[in-house]
Amino acid sequence: LAKRKAQLMPEALQDLEALVREGHHDAETLGLLAGTYKAMWQGSGDNGFRERAYRTHLEAYERFNDAFNGINAAALALYCGDAGRMHEIAGQLITSLTAQAGRLDAWGKASLGEAYLLKKRMDDARDWYAQAVADSAGRHQEIAVMRRQARRDLEALGQPRDLLDATLPVPRVLAYVGHRVDEDGRATPRFPEEKVRQVKQAIADKLKGLGAVHGFGGAASGTDLLVLKELASRGLTATVVLPFPEEDFIRESVGEHWRR
Repeated sequence: LAKRKAQLMPEALQDLEALVREGHHDAETLGLLAGTYKAMWQGSGDNGFRERAYRTHLEAYERFNDAFNGINAAALALYCGDAGRMHEIAGQLITSLTAQAGRLDAWGKASLGEAYLLKKRMDDARDWYAQAVADSAGRHQEIAVMRRQARRDLEALGQPRDLLDATLPVPRVLAYVGHRVDEDGRATPRFPEEKVRQVKQAIADKLKGLGAVHGFGGAASGTDLLVLKELASRGLTATVVLPFPEEDFIRESVGEHWRR
C-alpha cells in the first residue's frame, strides 16, 4: 500500500502478486491487487490490466461478499462491457447495504450511492452520496476519491461527468505564503505593524471572490495567521504545516503578541 501511495506501481504489483501466490487470498490482499491492476490500467491504457482488475475484484467479492470488492467489481463490469453482471452486483449491494443502513460508515454510504448510480437511480445516488459527504466533513481527499469514481462511472454510462459534482463538493486548494510582521527594531521595514489592517482587508477582499477553498500553508505571525483567521471566520478549513514542534514554532515564528 505504501508503494502504491508513492506511485511505485510495478513494485507494488510485484509484491502483491507474490503474496497471492503464497496463498494470501483474503479480501484485503485481493482488493489491493485488483486496485493496483486498475491503477496500472488508468496509467497506461492497457485493457489487459482492466480485465485483471475486474476478475480479481469479482473473485474477492464472490468469496467474501464484501462491499468494497463488490462495488469495484460492478464498476469494472461496466467498463468491460458486462452490463448484466454490473446490474446484478449493484442490485445485490443495494439490498445488502440498505439492510445495514444504520451502521454504514462514510465509505459504505458512498458504495451504496455508487450502486444506485450504476442503476441510473440518480436521486437515490445523490441521497447516499450526500450522507457520505456529511460523514466525511473536512476530509476533502476522501470526497475527491468518491467524486472521481462517480465521474468515471457517469462517463461510462454516457451521462454528463459532472452530474453529481454538486453533491460531492471538493474545494480548490488555496496555497498561501507571506511575510511575518516585523519584529521591533527591524532596520529595514518589510511588514510593519501599521500595515496589518490593510493586509487583513486585502485578504478578505481576495477570499470573497474565491468561494469554497481549503487553505494550505503555515501559521506564522503576519500573513499566515491573517489568512487562517479569515478562513475560519468563513467556516472554511485548512491544512497547517509546522516545520518544527508547536511550542518551539510559537516561540520562534509567532511570538506572544500573536499567540492567541
